[in-house]
Amino acid sequence: MEINKIFFFRGTDLLIKIRQSNAKDCYGAKLAKMLNLGYARVNQLLFLFDKLKLVEFVSLNKRTKGAMLTKKGEEIADNLIAIMKKINA
Repeated sequence: MEINKIFFFRGTDLLIKIRQSNAKDCYGAKLAKMLNLGYARVNQLLFLFDKLKLVEFVSLNKRTKGAMLTKKGEEIADNLIAIMKKINA
């Protein structure tokens, strides 16, 4: 599947979930479970977001890297949330 399609269909849900979740819950396995997606797909999206400068990885503990939205990522996530609200209204 083309990167743009992967980003649009799965990435929007992931960005919104990262924006609405606590920082300690924003790591690959937890996000995969919350979104009912495969862990590999979530990791693929997180690394794509990193390349696009939407997230940065932070250390949650010695073994776990968490994803934190950058300023650009927060703006995009807020816009997506507003669009979803208008669609569902």
